[in-house]
Amino acid sequence: MHLLPKLEALPGESMTSYLNRVARFHGNVPLPKFLDMIELPRQELLATSSETIERVSRLTGLQTVQLERMTFLLHEKAMRRIGGHVVHTEFLDAKARRFCPACLLEDLAPDSPSLGVPVGRIGWQIHSIQTCSRHGLLLEHRSIRTYSDRFKNLPEFFENEAELHQLVSSAKECKASALQSYVLKRIAGVKGPDWLDAQPLDRAVRTCELLGMLLIDLPRAVPEKLAPSQRNLAADKGYRYASAGVIGMNEAFHVLFDRYVEREQPGGAQKVFGHFYTWLQRQQHNRDPGPVRDLLREFVLDHFPVEEGAELLGAPVDRQRVHTTRTLAAKSEFHLKTVRRALVAEGLVADAEGNWPLHQVFDAKAGQAVVEKMQASISTKGLEVYLNCTRGQAEQLTRSGTIPRLVPVGEACSGVLTNVAREDADAFLTRIMGSAVEVAMPSEGFLDISGAAEVLHRPALDIVATILDGLLTRVETFDPRNKFKSLYVHPEDVRRAMSYNPPTGFMTVDQASGKLGLPPESIYALSGLGGADGKPFFSEHFFDNSGSAKQRMISAEEVTEFSKRYITLKEYSEMMGIDSRSASKKLTTKGISTIASRRAVLRAIYDRQEVFELVDS
Repeated sequence: MHLLPKLEALPGESMTSYLNRVARFHGNVPLPKFLDMIELPRQELLATSSETIERVSRLTGLQTVQLERMTFLLHEKAMRRIGGHVVHTEFLDAKARRFCPACLLEDLAPDSPSLGVPVGRIGWQIHSIQTCSRHGLLLEHRSIRTYSDRFKNLPEFFENEAELHQLVSSAKECKASALQSYVLKRIAGVKGPDWLDAQPLDRAVRTCELLGMLLIDLPRAVPEKLAPSQRNLAADKGYRYASAGVIGMNEAFHVLFDRYVEREQPGGAQKVFGHFYTWLQRQQHNRDPGPVRDLLREFVLDHFPVEEGAELLGAPVDRQRVHTTRTLAAKSEFHLKTVRRALVAEGLVADAEGNWPLHQVFDAKAGQAVVEKMQASISTKGLEVYLNCTRGQAEQLTRSGTIPRLVPVGEACSGVLTNVAREDADAFLTRIMGSAVEVAMPSEGFLDISGAAEVLHRPALDIVATILDGLLTRVETFDPRNKFKSLYVHPEDVRRAMSYNPPTGFMTVDQASGKLGLPPESIYALSGLGGADGKPFFSEHFFDNSGSAKQRMISAEEVTEFSKRYITLKEYSEMMGIDSRSASKKLTTKGISTIASRRAVLRAIYDRQEVFELVDS
């Protein structure tokens, strides 16, 4: 049978404090003497065993589940358990006795719930708890310098009531953090945010504190060495994101990554995530840190170029997910600036100078495909051989964008970036040879493209355009192995195709191209791409010409409307009086995107209203 009358524990009270009150209530003796009377070693109060909990329960009548929330039980080496939560000994502050002087003064009142006996709170023993939730004061510290100090009761750490009054008057006010409230409620058995509740208690606290230190820009700090006000601020910041679970954690990671990019800082993931990263990387005490490490690992793999096979946060990387311009260039034989220009042309990174674009990541597989395209690309000189055309014709085809270069025509570049992709050269051959009829000998009056151009006094490119547009009555190929030089056309057929006058309200692709300042290939591409409403920018119309083919036409009204609604990068840069690269960076950093892939339409085209709103702001 337990001691009668039963003395109830007070909310948040520690077991040591409770036994001290039991000793005075039932025996009017100090705690050490009471422990001797019941033959309970003092050491059991510092590292309580389950057997001790059972004994105290039988003695006092308190339920074991209640007592287990009032002390830190022995668990395994360097581990303790409280309220069913296993924590490391570092979770406890074993080097100091902490208390709120205002709470103790209230306890000393004869009519207090403790009947004038000071009450120790279990929360005061936890490292991360810095503040008295009731009074909003920072807790006072009394260092434990000797082994015997560990067994002192709270009254032994101050002289008298007057000293407590003095401590209250000099105490610093500090609002308790939301994390502190969460910890105390969780120990008491109150349900909290699901994601945090799924973590070990000490790991959840450490996650919030270390994440918070990053958010307040103290990446290398140690929580225990921060001023209490700073530690509370970090705890609040981290808890706000962590309490939102996976979504909140990833949001916090993005905040930190965006700051890193904005500051153009050197270094990798460890630079961004500081002590939080190293804590998870070290796998302290052979304990699984839980899902937080997997969350950070996934974020790092998606935002930093981590090579396949590297050890990252407890596991080897099975494949590299992303590259930066720098890492991709290092794996290729091309210069950094060359790779960057190619990536800009493919729409994988923004067009900007400085370190900022070097931090941008893009899909590793897509980036590798760009490098492979560069490696397999064909120079203008090589295209002459590949197509079996003249050097002048090869230059016309690339400069006009008929066969797109790796970097669009009109943008400053040199070397490999002026080459064309092998697949684009093949696609051109397929298109131009597709409608040709193979013959044993060219028909009477038919000339090869060079000969027809000479007769008509027109560039060979104009004749190529009539073939690609299907405007000629007949195109012949004599020995297709000769590719471009195998094609034959009739000059009169070409003359008729090029002299076609469009109906009222329509214009040819060439006319639309001239009016908008875009190459014909851009007009073709925009005809196949949808705008915000899902409809193509230009609807194509075909009218019978004097032959059997149909002439492609563009609505003049659509061309006028396009000119009003959209603006090219060139027009914007000229309007602002800056170079195109600076203009592109300004638009990108303001979140203004092109209406279509630059690679697809050969030019950077923007919504005119969005651009003008930026100019006006």
